[in-house]
Amino acid sequence: MDRIRKIVREIISEKKKKRDRCLRIADRKYDKPSAYKSGAVVKCRKGMIWRGLKSEQIREAVAESLYNWFKKEDWVRINTSGNITGPCGTMKKGKATTRCLPRKKAQAMTKAERKATVAKKVRGSKKGKQFVKVK
Repeated sequence: MDRIRKIVREIISEKKKKRDRCLRIADRKYDKPSAYKSGAVVKCRKGMIWRGLKSEQIREAVAESLYNWFKKEDWVRINTSGNITGPCGTMKKGKATTRCLPRKKAQAMTKAERKATVAKKVRGSKKGKQFVKVK
């Protein structure tokens, strides 16, 4: 009986242990439990991300919204022939699918490369994919 009590105490004390740094950071960054959160905790424990970050730096990174991130760079629209046609988000309904990229990245690519990324997006959208990765 004494042995069982000892085991129960050990199990309870394990649950009360402090959460490690990686879990606390992931809790601030991700609202809900998810595979992204689990993966981030694993990467943190391996030392691949969040190494040497202060809590203020983490809060600043988390506070950055997608809207602010999008506004940091000048995003342009690329049509199916690979031309830069104007600002992102100005495509008219019913027109051919276009691709948005930051202006610097779009200008660094050749016309053929831009055309290929748009074609890849068009192919992906037919299959139901939502995004295209860029090199």
